[in-house]
Amino acid sequence: MWASHVQFLSLVSSHWFSPVYGTPMYILCRRLKLLKVHLKELNRLHFSHVSERVSRLESELEQHQYALQQDMDNQLLHAQYSLLRSKLSTLKFAEKQFFSQKTKCTFLQHSDRGSKFFHALMGWNHWRNFISIIMCTHSGLSTSLQQVGDEFVTYYQHLLGISKTTTPLDSAVIRCGPCLPSSSHDFLLSPVTHEDIRKAVFSIGNDKAPGPDGYSSFFYKQAWSVVGGDFCAAMQDFFHLGSLLKQVNHSIISLVPKSVNVSSHSDFRPISCCNVIYKVIAKILAGRLAHVLKEIVSPMQNAFLGGRFMSDNINLVQELLHQYGRKKLSPCCLLKVDFKKAFDSVQWGFIENLLCHLGFPAKFVTLVMQCVSTASFFVAVNGDSHCFFLGNSGVRQGYPLSPYIFICCMEYFSRMLKLASQQEGFRFHPKCKLHGISHLAFADDFLLLSRGDSSSVQCLLRQLSLFGKTSGLDINPQKSSIFFGGVGAAQKQAILSMSGFSEGSFPFTYLGVPLSPHRLLASQFLPLLLDLKSSVQGWIDKYLTYAGRLELLRFVLFGKVQFWLNIFPIPDIVLRNIISICKNFIWTGDVNRNSSALVA
Repeated sequence: MWASHVQFLSLVSSHWFSPVYGTPMYILCRRLKLLKVHLKELNRLHFSHVSERVSRLESELEQHQYALQQDMDNQLLHAQYSLLRSKLSTLKFAEKQFFSQKTKCTFLQHSDRGSKFFHALMGWNHWRNFISIIMCTHSGLSTSLQQVGDEFVTYYQHLLGISKTTTPLDSAVIRCGPCLPSSSHDFLLSPVTHEDIRKAVFSIGNDKAPGPDGYSSFFYKQAWSVVGGDFCAAMQDFFHLGSLLKQVNHSIISLVPKSVNVSSHSDFRPISCCNVIYKVIAKILAGRLAHVLKEIVSPMQNAFLGGRFMSDNINLVQELLHQYGRKKLSPCCLLKVDFKKAFDSVQWGFIENLLCHLGFPAKFVTLVMQCVSTASFFVAVNGDSHCFFLGNSGVRQGYPLSPYIFICCMEYFSRMLKLASQQEGFRFHPKCKLHGISHLAFADDFLLLSRGDSSSVQCLLRQLSLFGKTSGLDINPQKSSIFFGGVGAAQKQAILSMSGFSEGSFPFTYLGVPLSPHRLLASQFLPLLLDLKSSVQGWIDKYLTYAGRLELLRFVLFGKVQFWLNIFPIPDIVLRNIISICKNFIWTGDVNRNSSALVA
């Protein structure tokens, strides 16, 4: 907000070049800290209590308008009126920016200022993110805000602050797939230019949440002519020496609820809010890592890599499931595996050893591990920061490098399964032997495929256990399940007892859509209809205009329907229901109230 003030750039210029001595990274961090005092004063003088300032200025402007009506030839009043209008416009813009940061809504970029919808959205965000109750480990449900904060701190200290003992990597597993060719080393270690750094900074959204230092990317963009030189020097110093100040790698864990009415620690997704300095480093490393991963990652993994799509996995599983509904077929089974807190549980020692074994240059591994292993955290609960602690495991959700590191970890498991499929006791799932398919993966969503016999399933379970001991990732048996086709009752029971999983039923949800051996019935499209209704029902329909409803229809509802249509045909009756939902919403704002279209 204050970065838009006319005095902002001159204030930064006058206070930035204070004498500071040390490494380029230290100089940057120290100057940012010293500058913060002056920026806070700028904010206090011009933007504190911005809504009250707007109200007072509106009243003052109204009085001037009345005085001007009484004396239209008074040039002094005209000049004062123009000045007040200019000040009010500036404050209104600042007020809009202030509330826009609170709403965190990307589709309101060009909305009117202070509409009912705008403020309702802000209130709803506050209600959704407020944690009023938590299931405590020993004392049941608690509504004490202090206890709620303490419980989350304890939980994440145990999850992220404690490392596990793991077994060494198996070199035979690494040899089951390609390693990084030496020709890629030059690309990974190529010098980082000022233009690379500038592009990384300017690619971060203006409204992205800042880290603990309080500086957003918008600050750096606005003051790039002043701070850009020091910023680039600090980045290049890191890529040259491989040393990162610990204060740069502080993060605030923001808790995002996975659904409504949540009360358990596991019902929240921990998103790490990192400093922009750290984000830029991670973005540059992630861009280089993504470019070379295509050469070594198995085609069974379709997450986060260019040219690979989620729909490929869904279509392949759908094709394999067709035979599950037949009476006469070879026994087959499909294991849907859920890992407990996968991103937060992977061990740092495993990551470092794996990157080295995959052929990444030692210096690049050092840079990546500096980003991973120097992490420290605060936990933000209901707007307050609780307890500082050091990380000892996991890769943070919410920063650019994590997905690609996790892909590497899953690649090791993919190669373990490839090696296991060559063992004598393993037999492939029908239709999979020709292409050697024993699994399908999308990030941590894993499907294991085999013939429906005890020896094949036991071979897969053994690899799951070994992978857990090597990486630190544990299976969640309560959320994992097995689906059978053509398997006798006795054999089913033996496999279920061996695995500890439950038997799944069709249709089951995979990557957001229901899959079944048979053509889906109209009733099985209910999740899609409910999802469409939930997107537009409730408070949102009370405040949106026709134009707003049309935009929501085009960019949200149609997108959801298009995703399903890309995978399988939708019955006519379901399409008519979808059209009815859209028609009712656009004309009435209520999906349950019918109304004819208005015709001029």
